[in-house]
Amino acid sequence: MSGPRHDGAYTEGPRLQMTQEWKDKVERRLKELGKNRAWFAAQLGVTRGFVTKLLKKNPDGSMHQISSEAVPRICALLDLPPPLSAPVEELDEKRKRLLALIDRMPDSARDGLLATLEGLFKQK
Repeated sequence: MSGPRHDGAYTEGPRLQMTQEWKDKVERRLKELGKNRAWFAAQLGVTRGFVTKLLKKNPDGSMHQISSEAVPRICALLDLPPPLSAPVEELDEKRKRLLALIDRMPDSARDGLLATLEGLFKQK
């Protein structure tokens, strides 16, 4: 992408969904390593503001940012598993097919699917 909004250190690529549990693991791992967010940002090649936004919680405790293209680099740097992964052998065939299709969906379609599923479960 080009343009002023995309001229910074932010990389392009698929945005992977994060969970609050995974973000908490990132924070714990940094603490275990004795590293701060400035070090983390430098290792990722991003600004400290990027890291702050990535890990920020809203006042109600919800995640401020739910996905990022930096997830694979963070996992590699901190030796963490991806946020929404389960060993493939533990997944049945229907789940494997569903995950494969979800991975191919654009963000807007994922948002719609998520809203639909949340609506279904709220009705019960």
